[in-house]
Amino acid sequence: MKGREQNSSPFKGEAGRGMGSVSAAPWGSASILPISWMYITMMGGAGLTRATEIAILNANYVAAKLRTTTRCSTPAARAA
Repeated sequence: MKGREQNSSPFKGEAGRGMGSVSAAPWGSASILPISWMYITMMGGAGLTRATEIAILNANYVAAKLRTTTRCSTPAARAA
């Protein structure tokens, strides 16, 4: 553990507290809510329904492809 502390010392900053925030918003992005709101507004109800349908189809496709090589823990995989 001592060697690990020595190796990371250049990155710890003042008094070993780390570098601090990397961006202007220390706990996340302030623009995430307006971006989400605009996406929902522009898509509308029909667009969001269609996007959801496509996302479910894609997830089922990936699960079907992985089922041959990977153990899936989905309800459909458990029923099969």
